Amino acid sequence: YFLWLPRPPKPSLPLINELDNFNPPARLAETQNSFYSQEEFLSAVKKAETTGRRSDIYGIIVPHHLVGADIIAELVKMAAGRPINTVIVIGPNHNNIGREPLATALMSWQTPEGNVMPDINLTKLFLTDHQLQPNPSALAKEHSVGVMMPFIKHYWPQAQVLPIVLSSYANKVEAEKLSDWLKSHLNKDVLVIFSLDFSHYLTKEEADLKDEETINLIDNFFIDKIYELNNDYVDSPAGLASALLLAQKIRLKISVVRHSNSFNYVFPKPAATTSYFGVTLTREQ
Repeated sequence: YFLWLPRPPKPSLPLINELDNFNPPARLAETQNSFYSQEEFLSAVKKAETTGRRSDIYGIIVPHHLVGADIIAELVKMAAGRPINTVIVIGPNHNNIGREPLATALMSWQTPEGNVMPDINLTKLFLTDHQLQPNPSALAKEHSVGVMMPFIKHYWPQAQVLPIVLSSYANKVEAEKLSDWLKSHLNKDVLVIFSLDFSHYLTKEEADLKDEETINLIDNFFIDKIYELNNDYVDSPAGLASALLLAQKIRLKISVVRHSNSFNYVFPKPAATTSYFGVTLTREQ
């Protein structure tokens, strides 16, 4: 889970020009088992069979805890009503790997239905626009992005991805820059998945109270308050703020369509829980 650390000084590092040498597929075979549970994936996809597809969804918020895989499948299936060429996946960099608050790299992921390939041009553009060098180490074992890949491959077999992870020291500056960048690149064939888990380590009763506060912040776009949250509320405040800022900037409607807790899924009932939200960002047709 997230380590809440002070923000380190920004390094002065040269950009490296290895992107042109990317030769797909650069596989992450050694990490795939940690991203995929066949039983949970197939069960979640089956539960989503009755979910209708919509063409007005441009972003979703879903968990990356596989206990809540049914929420992932339902929201991804719901968003699969229009052709998608690129899925931008935004999640926390749980281990704060790297020196920068934002990280990405050109990588592919193995799934049971085939490899998910990177959007090379968009990844290069993101790195250039944010003056970043690729950080594959931040992605290689990061489940906040890896968990999404089997679902993306299942519902959009040809889609490419741009994974972006935010360290715990990402703040308002990064959220503003990221949402501005997303605003410029969110077109009719792009979907953004914000991969976020919410309350952590609390009892079910405590989590429900924290989640009520979070829902109020989301519904009322209290973005400045979101930056003040900790793991009792969400594992990436900057990630959640980025979603709300994007919705605000391009006038997307935010709707909380699912809310649950690991307590509802597992036996014996746990003392410490994780809560999940399923949220849509929709545009009027």
